[in-house]
Amino acid sequence: IVEINGRGLMLEWKTDTNKPTTGQRIMYERLTKSELITVILVVGNAKTMEVSHVGTFYKGKQSPLKSADLQGVKDRIKKWVSWAKRQS
Repeated sequence: IVEINGRGLMLEWKTDTNKPTTGQRIMYERLTKSELITVILVVGNAKTMEVSHVGTFYKGKQSPLKSADLQGVKDRIKKWVSWAKRQS
């Protein structure tokens, strides 16, 4: 987790499935509802940094997973950083 300007970003890596457990999904929906925390869900291998899909939890909702690679995840993080820096 990282914090910028009072906003938090969490990364959740999944290797064997492309969706969080029911408990994780409920937790991420609740944590992101206030818009203070965003969760990026990365499907792939955290050890090798191979990525197949990425999605987010924000405003209490999960976005559909989209095909991605590591550069796509990095780009999504960079966008979040730019957004977080503009928040007051």
